[in-house]
Amino acid sequence: MRRYLIMAVSFFVMMTMKAQTLYYHRPADYFEEALPIGNGTMGGIIYGGTEVERISLNDITLWTGEPCNMNVYSPEAHKSIPTIREALKKNDYREADRLQRDVQGHFSQNYQPLGQLTIEYLDTMGQVSNYRRWLDIGNSTAHTVWHRGEYQYAVEYFATHPDTGIVVRLTTDNPQGLHARVSLTTQLRGKTSVAEDGMLVTDGYAAYTSLPSYYDAKEKFAYDPGRGIHFRTKVKVGAAHVEAKEGNVLVDGDKEVTLYIVNATSFNGYDKDPVKEGAPYQEIADKRMEHIMAVSYNDLLNRHMNDYKSIYNRVKPSHPPRGGRTIRMATPPLWGRMGGGLTRCSASMWTSPFSIRRWKPCISNMVVICSSLVLAHPMCPPICRDFGTNRFCHLGHVTIPATSMWKRIIGLLKRQPCLRCTSRSSPI
Repeated sequence: MRRYLIMAVSFFVMMTMKAQTLYYHRPADYFEEALPIGNGTMGGIIYGGTEVERISLNDITLWTGEPCNMNVYSPEAHKSIPTIREALKKNDYREADRLQRDVQGHFSQNYQPLGQLTIEYLDTMGQVSNYRRWLDIGNSTAHTVWHRGEYQYAVEYFATHPDTGIVVRLTTDNPQGLHARVSLTTQLRGKTSVAEDGMLVTDGYAAYTSLPSYYDAKEKFAYDPGRGIHFRTKVKVGAAHVEAKEGNVLVDGDKEVTLYIVNATSFNGYDKDPVKEGAPYQEIADKRMEHIMAVSYNDLLNRHMNDYKSIYNRVKPSHPPRGGRTIRMATPPLWGRMGGGLTRCSASMWTSPFSIRRWKPCISNMVVICSSLVLAHPMCPPICRDFGTNRFCHLGHVTIPATSMWKRIIGLLKRQPCLRCTSRSSPI
């Protein structure tokens, strides 16, 4: 009896693990196919490339804008409602659309991409085989594994909340070790420097005002080094054989390489000028890097998983999986592109979307703007990443109360920027 009980428990655990893991058989070609990680402050989108790996980065507080004018833009807006209704009754939707602009108020500012970490693998001899990448929702880690020739290469990624950063570990059993070029870039205004010890540093700033993607204007961003939110991103390439060359870091022959990624911005509150009254972002980023490098990789990973599971495991769906049956299907709608490639997962995963819905708030940078790290790549992102309860509910975050996540979420809400608004009547 005891033997059967152990077998039943083992089977249940195995099926549960399958139900919380998304598998893919090829690297992501598009942003929407990549896998997200996040720690509530910083997020990353992982493509899982075997020749060039890209990790798109973002930060919870990196927006265009400044402290905003809280005055109502259209105090007479309510007077337009009857005419809008009249146009709708006549099926004159073009006129209704024109009139409704009088009641919308200010534009929101744009959520901005922080930067991109690129790992260019210089070991290209041999055919790539046995490729797989996966996201383990149960412990919030991502993985990429493949063989090139007879040797295995593996990458593990996670974003740690206790230690405020992203950690990436690359390993291989190739006796020649890893040979790679690591670089850090940003779409924003900024400059990247590299130190001899393998430290990449980007200091930059976002626009002090911007227009949404759908606004017809030649210039949608206005930059001034004395205005807007500033940031510092640091990447440390932890390996024995590194060399700074032409703004990049070269890895030459290490079997294990660990990348530490931290960031800080000058955002200091919705009513504080990010330059004149901004947070000491450079000092904060330096301290974060000093801290995360002082902790061993295993300790970082264990602390991350324990912290994540303390929230994620507070509630679990009670219905049993459907036998753990393996199916093949198109890339799930969470990442957009249906038909953009096949994924392998447990059938029970899709009979229980609650698993995804309780995972997303755990990693999301800004829950009320729909897991913003998923759409942080474009300079003018869709819907501007603005606030809206309709999308809040649509993305499944109505499950948050059941998962007892309010304490962390309220902490995030208190830090949200209220940013300078842009006049509708005149472009930048």
